[in-house]
Amino acid sequence: MNVQVACDLDGRLAWISDPIEGRRHDTAALQISGVLDTLDAGNWMGDKGYIGNDMITPIRKPAHRDFLDWEKQFNTAINKIRYLIERTIANLKTWRILHTDYRRPLATFTTTISAAVGLHFYAGQLNNPPGTCVKCFCLCLIVCGAGDSVLGVTPDRDP
Repeated sequence: MNVQVACDLDGRLAWISDPIEGRRHDTAALQISGVLDTLDAGNWMGDKGYIGNDMITPIRKPAHRDFLDWEKQFNTAINKIRYLIERTIANLKTWRILHTDYRRPLATFTTTISAAVGLHFYAGQLNNPPGTCVKCFCLCLIVCGAGDSVLGVTPDRDP
């Protein structure tokens, strides 16, 4: 299973795709999700798995030479922002159903993850009641393929 996750620049979960069956490259999973059909990818940031999608991504190491100083600085700047998505995914994985081996029939996985995501968004709304200022999620989303790792992290707490 492959799940695509996006967060805002404050590290709040903004969007999560439906699980996509099979082993797929992050770019293929993102295209299947259809999210790029409605939003400007130029405002998104992703890891090297999303190079070629018109997103802001780190620079790949060129063959036969080391990074130039400006390339190292660029990649460092990108990674200082990208840690937010990694933290968001880790926070999502604190839900027990998402960090243990999935023991239910695989056909129920989509429903299960949808329920966990809905509860995650609901819990977030309790912290941001209506009328409070929440920054727009569409300004700059950070995308990362959660892939099979959605199912195997030790919890910090049980939500």
